[in-house]
Amino acid sequence: MFGMMNDPWRFHEEAMTYNSHQYGLALDTFKSDEGLGKMFTPTSTSTNPDSGDTFVASMESKYYPFYATQFHPEKVLTQYNSDAIDHSWESTMDNRYLADRFIELARMNENTCGTFEECQDLIIDNTAVIVTDTYYGNVYAW
Repeated sequence: MFGMMNDPWRFHEEAMTYNSHQYGLALDTFKSDEGLGKMFTPTSTSTNPDSGDTFVASMESKYYPFYATQFHPEKVLTQYNSDAIDHSWESTMDNRYLADRFIELARMNENTCGTFEECQDLIIDNTAVIVTDTYYGNVYAW
């Protein structure tokens, strides 16, 4: 997952990810769950600054071309109204790598939703965005 990055250690050395700490999977919980251990390898951990608890920040499948992140690499690229997000050049490029890797893996899937015309009714741009004063991302409801 991080193998082709120019400097994967930068994630280790700098706070470059936007985390939702209250929803993290505790590393101890991961280690004690036999099913998770059979399917996934933790590729990074992070520490909740409030509690000091260590949680799994990312993991990848041992058998399939997919990975999961507890942090939000897309927020660095798309959200600019939060001081909690590092928008430095290094953070932007490293988080962009993860987004590009995600797209690369998604393109390996040969399933389709149909022709270009058939897919037009299904795209998210057809759904109204709900604006709230409590969340700074896009909210959609179906």
